[in-house]
Amino acid sequence: MTKPADLPPPFRAADYVAAPSDPADERIEVGVLIVGAGPAGLACAIRLGQLLEDAPKIRERLGEVPVAVLAALAHHDEAPPPHPHRAPPR
Repeated sequence: MTKPADLPPPFRAADYVAAPSDPADERIEVGVLIVGAGPAGLACAIRLGQLLEDAPKIRERLGEVPVAVLAALAHHDEAPPPHPHRAPPR
């Protein structure tokens, strides 16, 4: 059976992930970051919540952040801002 670890990406993450630039007192430490509030981001947040129901130790270690992310995505009912390079819909 093939596992993700058997197929590492063809680059080093350190080459693309920059060090934090905000002052330490302004940073928000998170255990999981879901970028995007579209269908995939919402599905990811819901699945994470489901998985954490069965993993109390991990849930405790992550704290309340995943719950807050899930709630924010589930109640996101505003239209996204217009794309800067596209004409607004007619």
